[in-house]
This record gives sequence, structure tokens and C-alpha cells, in this order.
Amino acid sequence: VACAFGLSLWSMRLDAGTSRIGPMKVLRVGGSEWVTYFLANRFNVLDAQGGRMAQQSLAELQLTEEPTDVDFTVDPQGHAQAWLFEDTAPRIVRCDWEPQRRRLEGCAPVLAGAQLKTNAASIAVHLAVDAARARLFVADANGGARALSLDGRVLADSPPGLLFFPNRLRIAGDTLMVADNDHRRLVWLDISGERPTFARQRELSSADHAHGRSGHGKVTDFVYRPPQDGR
Repeated sequence: VACAFGLSLWSMRLDAGTSRIGPMKVLRVGGSEWVTYFLANRFNVLDAQGGRMAQQSLAELQLTEEPTDVDFTVDPQGHAQAWLFEDTAPRIVRCDWEPQRRRLEGCAPVLAGAQLKTNAASIAVHLAVDAARARLFVADANGGARALSLDGRVLADSPPGLLFFPNRLRIAGDTLMVADNDHRRLVWLDISGERPTFARQRELSSADHAHGRSGHGKVTDFVYRPPQDGR
């Protein structure tokens, strides 16, 4: 996968004159796995072996700009949806994943408004969707984290000073995991209530990582894979 992904990036860099990759997420549905990412204003899908399966333009996804973040949700019937965050005029577009064609289809805006940002000046908003409880979470790189209902109501904000330049978010049950970049840690926050408290449950400092390097301790992104023993 790494080799194919690298070749894909390099070829697109030559074609479009860009080396910046947009949001990348792994989609797992029914035992199958795909790597998805944005590059040069196109949505790309690779299979588990690194082969390119599909490529779509922003217009096909009803987007006006490359999203700053993407999240996937899968319902109990195994149907997946993608949630795409546009930053300039804050908006979320939702698409259905078509597994046979390996494409996003039926895309449409589902939520918009200033409440989608905790800091109007932020230019990097991150997103995690809790579809089972009809909630979503956003975090501004220059602000904090916010919980909203899927109809756009603000449910709660993280306490001032708790997060310092938060980046990627992941939901694991009643926990929101945050790459708390400038605090140089991965932090677990309590989101169990309808109006989450964001109380800190635990944290993992980048300085404690076995392969950490002095001066390179910021936490910009991470992958969460729940193992069998629950760690």
C-alpha cells in the first residue's frame, strides 16, 4: 500500500503541481478496507493492496473547496457514509459510500453555519461524527472542541485552556480522543452525557513514546485501532 500510495502522490504532484495532501482516512466496512484521501482537489480511493479504485472531483461531491477533514460512519446494516467539512463558509456535506463502485454518491449539504467553528478565525477544523447518538464534534486548531446535535444545536464546549491547538479527533464509545498538538499529547475526554463535560480521563504524552524525538513532540494525527484486550 505504501508503495502504491507514494506513486499515486508523485504522479498527481507531476500532473497538478502540488505536493500537499488533504485529509486521509481508512474506511472499513464488512471486512473490506479502503484508503481514501484528497489531493489536488480530487477524492481518491485505494484498495487494501494499494490499487487505485476511483477518483472524483470536488464538483461530483457537491463541494466548493477541498475539505479540511473527513469522517466515516457505518450503520448497523453496514451502510457507510462520509461527512466532509468545508471551512471557508462552515458547512458539512454528507455522502453515501457505494461499495460496488468504490465511490461517494448522493452527496448533499446537511449542516451549515457559524456554530460549526469555535473560533471564527480558524482555518483548520477537524471533525468526528457520533451517528448512533445523533451528535458530531468539531475542533478548531485555534480554539477548542464543540459538541453539536445533527440539527446544528450547540450542546457543549470544552473548558477554556483544556486543549491547545487540537487536531484530529476519533470517537471510541463514550470517549473523544484528541490530538492535542501544542500540549504535545493525545488526550481522552469524556463525552458520555447528552451534553458532554469533556472531562479529561487520561492522556499520553508524546515525550513518553518509545520512538519520540526531542523537539519533535507535537501530536498532529494518530490512528486508533482497538485491540482484542481492550487497551
